[in-house]
Amino acid sequence: MSQAFYQGGVIRGIPTGLSISVPKYSIAKHLRRLDEFVTWREKIAGLYTEALRGVPGVMLVLPAGRSSWYKYIVLLPKGVDREKLKASMKEQGVSLSGGVYDIPLHKQPVFANTISGSFPMADDICSRHVCLPIYYGMTDEEAQYVVDALKKCLS
Repeated sequence: MSQAFYQGGVIRGIPTGLSISVPKYSIAKHLRRLDEFVTWREKIAGLYTEALRGVPGVMLVLPAGRSSWYKYIVLLPKGVDREKLKASMKEQGVSLSGGVYDIPLHKQPVFANTISGSFPMADDICSRHVCLPIYYGMTDEEAQYVVDALKKCLS
């Protein structure tokens, strides 16, 4: 195996020689609209940021500069069971799938023979982060519903 990819919370190997291709016209079509997509996500991210600022124990993971907002990451308060919170959100119609790294890198099988030691901060962040839904076309009302649902689950 010469490369690695992310699947189901675990980094796995890609067999040598595997080629993944995307039609060039598809890429060009989306690149022409990239600024539009990013601007839309920035608007939703701004709504999340303003609505969640000051929620006790919640830490917002915000970029230093412009971001594509592929993910909107929130660290839950210490002691909150992330899986229970995700289930409660799901009951309210909000899916919190697709974390960044649910399993920290030092515990990924691909690094089993290269990394040793304890990394408590990585363990903590990976166990407390959730990614709020954010996508092109999401309305302000949908984003506010996500915020309200999160606040309700944390109270």
